[in-house]
Amino acid sequence: MRKLLVCILCLLLCGCGISEKQLEDNFDSLITSIKSENAVETTNKHRTYFDYFLPRNVGKRFSDEENAVFVLGNQQFYMNLDVTDLIVTEYYSPIFSYQQTRLREIKKIGNVVINKSGEMLNSSQEMKKYNVVVTDLSEGEYLVYVQYGDVYFAALSPLAEVENLVYEMFKIGRSVKLEKQEILSAYSNKETVIITQSYDLFEKVFPENGVVYDVLNPSTNINAGDDAGDDIEMSDQIDENDGSENSDE
Repeated sequence: MRKLLVCILCLLLCGCGISEKQLEDNFDSLITSIKSENAVETTNKHRTYFDYFLPRNVGKRFSDEENAVFVLGNQQFYMNLDVTDLIVTEYYSPIFSYQQTRLREIKKIGNVVINKSGEMLNSSQEMKKYNVVVTDLSEGEYLVYVQYGDVYFAALSPLAEVENLVYEMFKIGRSVKLEKQEILSAYSNKETVIITQSYDLFEKVFPENGVVYDVLNPSTNINAGDDAGDDIEMSDQIDENDGSENSDE
């Protein structure tokens, strides 16, 4: 009986691990599975610039108008509204023609394990581009980075949690509904001045994006804002928008 229990325990322990090769082999099936599911059309988190759906099994540790920090099990992951990309696409597409065909390139840190890109429908039935990069940072730590449409996600994670994180990142990302005009009004000042020709004046009032690893690294000192804290808010039910400009109950 003791030998049987030892064998079962060994099987369970072996089953909990996953190799980089196994992750690579499984990843296309994971993306296919995500695509086969309908995007969640309901939103239960409401910010000034965008709304989104937070699954019940994902907690929220912090959020502001462009960012949020979520908790899945023991893993934290980060979501950011890509304001820079949105403004470039809206106002400067003829200049930056690459923006029409692909997302901005991700700065890769560590050895690349996964690098996948494609297109996927969101909750508004719009086809949005995505990019998934997973890199090995050594000592069992992996950087998981997902770009989807106008948002991107990032996390530091053990290899065994990568698939779960990617799944939840896409689930949230596909549900995002933007207040596009609110964003453009808040973050850009674009005018056309006519003298002998037209000039576009653009005032950027948001900070430059840094390296994602610096944001996620616990040793980095980050001022998260007034809404930051150690408490985790779980999404146990659909929250009603109270009609205020910034409701995120």
